[in-house]
Amino acid sequence: QKSGMLEGWKDLTMWRCRTATLSLLLVGVFHSVSAYSVQVYDNVISSATAKYLHSSAQAVGLGHRSFARPLKANGTYGPIELALDAILSEMDGEKAVGDKKQYVEYWTRQEWRSIEAHADVDEFRAKEEDSSVAAAADLISLGPDGYRYPKYGHVLYLQVGSNVRGPTCVWPGRRSGGELLRDVLVSTEPKEDEGDAEGIPDKESCNAAANMVEMIIVPALRGRLLRFPGSALHAVPRPHDLWFLPFVMGSASHTPAEAWGRSVVLFNIWEDHPPKGVSLNSGEGHKDEPVIEVGGGDVGKLHCRAKVDWKPISMSGTAVDADDEIVPAKIWLLGNERRRDHPMRTVKLSGSIRIQDALAEQELVSRVWMDNELG
Repeated sequence: QKSGMLEGWKDLTMWRCRTATLSLLLVGVFHSVSAYSVQVYDNVISSATAKYLHSSAQAVGLGHRSFARPLKANGTYGPIELALDAILSEMDGEKAVGDKKQYVEYWTRQEWRSIEAHADVDEFRAKEEDSSVAAAADLISLGPDGYRYPKYGHVLYLQVGSNVRGPTCVWPGRRSGGELLRDVLVSTEPKEDEGDAEGIPDKESCNAAANMVEMIIVPALRGRLLRFPGSALHAVPRPHDLWFLPFVMGSASHTPAEAWGRSVVLFNIWEDHPPKGVSLNSGEGHKDEPVIEVGGGDVGKLHCRAKVDWKPISMSGTAVDADDEIVPAKIWLLGNERRRDHPMRTVKLSGSIRIQDALAEQELVSRVWMDNELG
């Protein structure tokens, strides 16, 4: 369905898209952007499995851990690790790993907190680089190209409180706050491998102005799975309309969990070698963590549903009318200046006031567009 904000801008911006192709070639900003690179599935795990994993997430705490795939026969793994392996096996098939090692970094959160916009990187490696004064200037000049990114990022939603309006927002093709302000080509056609961040944009499928910033809004819903390119900028606002408010007063509520809890497992896929400084389970388990033997009795509780039973979720465009009120937005950015790729803590964009309604959605996944020229 070609309704929504993209269609609303199409006639006005097609010519700008064609001219943007040349300008982007000149300045070297050449990312292929497509909403197809963001995948959302419902019905991935049962309510019972979600409850079991929520208890496991509370037990392991907030630290980052990782495990190697394929799993070792008769190896010992935590409940979350076995569940994530089952999900990835259904999603990608065993051939996705093959003879190569794949590393899954994961961590958990049980509260709805505001998470500033960022892309996941090899954190400890980046901190070591930041501490090297000699390399600092060169690294800053590299911008987003100076980081190591995972292949894919994921969010698995386990429990969502009744008052939570805390979507995960993803900006495909943008790796930093600075890139929100740079023009990119927008592709509306899927590529053969949406995980390839270096794919060349198809000029014939460029259907929006280069200054339009695409954002995918994925509401938190129990049993839902989100996958996005590992280098993609993403964030969680609290309150949901945080970016449109002049200021926020008061402290946020986190209890009771039935109202305000937002329990998720976040996990990244790394290839070649694991992220630096993260505890790695190669089949022996993590220290001081309950483990389950592959083939053990509790493994059945950790199976996800077969992929044929997953429900792929399409994205609904937020339509733009000529008389829509256009309002400013201020996106908060995570990290130091190198990570932000921008001197300020915020980036200014603008967009239809109805984007706030999309951010308040409890289930519907939305694809919206904002302008980085008016911000």
